[in-house]
Amino acid sequence: MKSVVLFDIDSGIPNLALMKWSTYYKNLGYRVLLSKKVVYLKAHKYLASAVFDTETTREKLTKLTEIYGSEVRLGGSGFDLEARLPAEVEVCFPDYSLYRHDRYALGFLTRGCPKKCAFCVVPVKEGRLKRQAASFSGFVPKTWKNVMLLDDNLLGYSGVQELLEEMAVHQYRVNFSQTLD
Repeated sequence: MKSVVLFDIDSGIPNLALMKWSTYYKNLGYRVLLSKKVVYLKAHKYLASAVFDTETTREKLTKLTEIYGSEVRLGGSGFDLEARLPAEVEVCFPDYSLYRHDRYALGFLTRGCPKKCAFCVVPVKEGRLKRQAASFSGFVPKTWKNVMLLDDNLLGYSGVQELLEEMAVHQYRVNFSQTLD
């Protein structure tokens, strides 16, 4: 059986991109391994995701490249603000079992922000606030009620009322992890 190693470089919570990659590769018949440590693991494919651009993150990415060379695919906001998941991966339902995670679902309903704060990478990475293709059914398991939204500024979205009503109808308990205007 083919295998893929997914390296979580610096996430404090389950890494959404890696959970989508896990689903994608499992659907192709791969065995998926998660590593939060930069070590050599024998596999057929190697992917790494970095959320933050810090010195520690850069050191870990450099070490991964030293170990795997061009065989490792690097991604995430901490590596490249222009990198995006391929469309066929973006639409995958997150594999929460990758992290043995069952406390809350996490995902985006919108992307971007109407503000241009000097300290923030969102205007460069995501641009203006827009509706994301995902809906709650795209990342919340049917029986779960706890949700962490990763949206950059959900209340800045002009269609937010419909999304708030959907939260109420499903009785979701929502953690808004970013800015709310």
